[in-house]
Amino acid sequence: MLSLSEIFEPQNDNEKTILAIEALAVSVQLALQKVMVEGGVSQRDLAEKLGVSAARVSQMLSTQGANLTIKTIAKIAHALGEGFELVSRTEVLRARKQMGMKPHLEGVLKFPSALPQMHWEQPVANRNMQVRAKMAAA
Repeated sequence: MLSLSEIFEPQNDNEKTILAIEALAVSVQLALQKVMVEGGVSQRDLAEKLGVSAARVSQMLSTQGANLTIKTIAKIAHALGEGFELVSRTEVLRARKQMGMKPHLEGVLKFPSALPQMHWEQPVANRNMQVRAKMAAA
């Protein structure tokens, strides 16, 4: 009988690469969604700020959305009045340890104030993200 890690863990370098890509994409989407929720910004509001349609914003933030470029992420963050910084997992773990926090690796985006956790119970700006938020919290 196969163990859970044998079923769900990446089995080769290609699967590890795919997982790394998906993990970063989820981290970025959750971070953007969190800023939207905390700021009371709807997809329609964000679309107006970006000069695109609400459908395009929905597409960008959906689980089946296009692969966002760094430039697009920066435009969205700027429109939300937020700045992001990409940090390594090692740096996240080190910072969490220094702050006396448990070493969670759910994301690699750092907010200016701290390293917040996204809890799946929180409302999200896009219903599709609830599934990903649940997965990230597990």
